[in-house]
Amino acid sequence: MTPPYCAVCGKDFRGEYFHTGNGGELIRFADYLPLLEGSVGMPAGAAWFCRSHVDAARSLCALIQKDALDSLRQLFGQFSPPIPGPMRDPELWVIVAGANLGAVARLVRSASGWTPAQAHERIKAGPFLLISGWPSELARWEALLREAGATTEIRYP
Repeated sequence: MTPPYCAVCGKDFRGEYFHTGNGGELIRFADYLPLLEGSVGMPAGAAWFCRSHVDAARSLCALIQKDALDSLRQLFGQFSPPIPGPMRDPELWVIVAGANLGAVARLVRSASGWTPAQAHERIKAGPFLLISGWPSELARWEALLREAGATTEIRYP
């Protein structure tokens, strides 16, 4: 099966799909033909769509794939094809440090290894990427930061 790249915009949502099963969906169109048992590849009449385009694609699933993709490209425009590369790890972003800057700065330094000046500079600058890694690792830091009053977000690049 081909990796989860959106058939409309080319968005790579492999990381999120791998880690959480989210980020998009495989849509089967009227001309869908499942693979024979033991076969590998992408089934005919099926395509991946990111969360931004999956509802529109789902509404066209009664069409054959080519007609549905033509309609979606007319609706959303033509995008550049995806550039394959290695799957990137999820990222933990600090959106707002909150009122307890000292506690958040200590956690930021512990997670990142930055100096106090580097941590304070990033906190003052606004939303910043703190670390990337496996979701279980990020969840631990996210919980600690939220407990300290920070607003955080796990992003899947």
